[in-house]
Amino acid sequence: MSKNLICVDLGNTTIHCASFTKNDIVLERSIAAAIAHREPSELTKLIEETTASEEGPWDAAYCSVTPDANALLENSLSGFVAEIFQLTASTCPELKITHPNSEEVGADRLANAIAVQTHHATPAIVIDLGTATTFDVVGTESGYEGGVIAPGLAMMTDYLAESTALLPKLDPILSVPKSLVGRSSKEAIQLGCALGFPAMIWGILEKVKGELAEREGKEPVVILTGGTAKELARSLDVNWPVDPCLTLRGLAEANTRNRERHLP
Repeated sequence: MSKNLICVDLGNTTIHCASFTKNDIVLERSIAAAIAHREPSELTKLIEETTASEEGPWDAAYCSVTPDANALLENSLSGFVAEIFQLTASTCPELKITHPNSEEVGADRLANAIAVQTHHATPAIVIDLGTATTFDVVGTESGYEGGVIAPGLAMMTDYLAESTALLPKLDPILSVPKSLVGRSSKEAIQLGCALGFPAMIWGILEKVKGELAEREGKEPVVILTGGTAKELARSLDVNWPVDPCLTLRGLAEANTRNRERHLP
């Protein structure tokens, strides 16, 4: 009997998961990482809800940038799945990695590279908008090369609130107010995010894109993923592909490759 698959992206801020049947996403769920760490039963409940959409048997694939939480996740998965595959640089030999220190590359970034190869095109630059903003370069022949790590949108406002006595904490948004002169601390911070964050994205992207295009002989595809991907695309007024489940799709493909590699 073929097995269904649950894929989990274990991030710093959010745990994102989805159930797959024949490489198609059936159900997608997420939970704040802090809640899962504080109440492990909530993570188990999330796994249960995600797998309830289809009958088993189930396998699982996950990537993690929080190694201390791996055991927590595997314990929650153990009651629902037969086999658990963890994506790391050493478990995806089909992905060519030309980064000189592959073991320090976040597994979510490798999953994104695999998804780009499978569902989009190369050369490509993946912009993943999470706790950090990552720009990852995937070459046509060179595979995963490396990239750029910059602050995430929420990190900008969190840092201001934590490092100053009077500035408030707020949830940043990328919509620009009518007036470009902030009349309160909140408005001024919001303007800093709405104007500064997209400018940072453009500034980094243009440099990386230019170098990659020159090396590859053609313009790379730019793909957005992560929590504020759609909002950023609107803010930049671009029609780049937005794939909120890019990492999970990459995990599903990595699991397929791993399973095929171990067939007798």
